[in-house]
Amino acid sequence: MEVRLDDPSGALIGGPVELVPPPPPARDEPAPAQGAPSAGVVLGANLEPPTRIAITPTSGIHDVYIVFRNPVARQSDALMLLRSVEFLRTGGTVP
Repeated sequence: MEVRLDDPSGALIGGPVELVPPPPPARDEPAPAQGAPSAGVVLGANLEPPTRIAITPTSGIHDVYIVFRNPVARQSDALMLLRSVEFLRTGGTVP
């Protein structure tokens, strides 16, 4: 996962951070239905804890892109279920 400015291939201001998928379901669990998310997707109460990424200090107004890459993923694979994004400022005051 990467955080970039102004374009998906713009200036890298955070990351890259490697996200490790959860283990596949046990063999006794039913296989997902046709078109359902792959076994690596975690839903419900089993969501992974938040991922934190340090951001390079930046000034001005920018579009911010959260970019997920997986060179071995198939086109039909889901890379991420993004529930929310929160920007926290450490130190100082928020203008």
